[in-house]
Amino acid sequence: MVKPLKFLAIDQDKFSDNPKVLEKGKPESTRLGQSIMLEEGGPSSLLRTAILFSFVTLLAFVVWAQYAEIDEVSVASGEVIPSGAVQNIQHIDGGTITEIAISEGEIVKKGQILIRLDPTIIRGELQQLETQKVIWDLKSKRLYAFAENKKTLNADQVSGYVGLVKEQKNLLLIQQLDLRNQQSVLQTQIDQRRSELALLKDQILILGGQIEPLREQMKIREGLLKSNTLSRFDYLNSQRQYLQEKGNLDELVLKQKSAKQAIKEAEGRLAELNGRIKREALDEMASANAEVLKINENVKRLKSALGRLNIISPVDGVIQGMDVNSVGTVIKPGNPILSVVPIDQELIVETRIRPEDIGFLQLGQQATVKFTTYNYSRYGSVEGSLTHISATTFEDEKGENFYKGKVALSQIFVGKDPERNLILPGMTATADIHSGKKTLLDYLLKPIHTTLTQSFRER
Repeated sequence: MVKPLKFLAIDQDKFSDNPKVLEKGKPESTRLGQSIMLEEGGPSSLLRTAILFSFVTLLAFVVWAQYAEIDEVSVASGEVIPSGAVQNIQHIDGGTITEIAISEGEIVKKGQILIRLDPTIIRGELQQLETQKVIWDLKSKRLYAFAENKKTLNADQVSGYVGLVKEQKNLLLIQQLDLRNQQSVLQTQIDQRRSELALLKDQILILGGQIEPLREQMKIREGLLKSNTLSRFDYLNSQRQYLQEKGNLDELVLKQKSAKQAIKEAEGRLAELNGRIKREALDEMASANAEVLKINENVKRLKSALGRLNIISPVDGVIQGMDVNSVGTVIKPGNPILSVVPIDQELIVETRIRPEDIGFLQLGQQATVKFTTYNYSRYGSVEGSLTHISATTFEDEKGENFYKGKVALSQIFVGKDPERNLILPGMTATADIHSGKKTLLDYLLKPIHTTLTQSFRER
């Protein structure tokens, strides 16, 4: 094959109308010589070696790709959420804000003061209740002293209320004076009746001593009348005197009984007065003590409310969803103020899994989580595991369906330092869920396989 090519090259030049003379050293003669040499000598050993090396390399790559395995992952975007419930902060009493000590997104500790409320109104109500408590307490002491007939009330433990103490002492004196006046009226009646009773007793004794002789005289004259030695007139006169004095004696006895009854009634009224006054005093004292107890409950409630004026964080967490942002804002009782997302609990990434990936996923599969906040190439990732897959799909704002998945994180920080690069609720992340393995050759041939299986089927 080489000689004919050479002959053709020479023959082309020989039979040309204008034969071209090749001069030695010219470019045309050089190129023609190299072509003739290549045609005569065949491929060089270097080229054969390169071709052989490429073939062996390709064969080795195919063999390696047949056995080299790579991970299959399902990529799902998501957001960090706490495993526990978010603490929604409310205030049972409400009030006016005087200080906001935190801001949106700030990390707070358990017991840290978040918001302070104005104590002016509560302190004013508390002072009024304290004064009312002293008034009712002093009234109770006064009524006790009055009921027990004490000269004065015991107010040694009451300090700072001199005017109130003096007022109650004066009321005690007035009560005692009024009682003594009522007692004096009844006692005067009793004394009068007793004097009358004593006089009647003396009169009965005197008259009783006079009646006995008159009775003896009447009996004697009755005997004389029967013996006709005394006129009937004298006998009747003696009988009249006896009956008259006996009637007077009977009248005195009746007056004596009436006087005794009057004394008994007056003493009863006096006892009833003393009992009624004491009973009323004790009843009023019980009412006063009940008011003291009621005020104590209100004082306790207000002191508790005073202690709640500092709104504190119930857990370590991150401030979110602040509904108040200015001093002077009035908080209504029970209205939400802000939320604290716990950070001392296990963190999970709630992901959105594509429906086409769901068939390859199962619980317990490992995942590599990368956080948007911390650059993956610099800080690395966090390992986790798939702990939950929703049973049904959800629809996002674009109308696309997705499954909800939860990936539990192995740590709450990115990198090696637990004090830095903390993972916080609300951070966005991407989870590479390891759903299996396949060879590199399968991966490279997948487009060809897909094309072959889906082609030539249309009508």
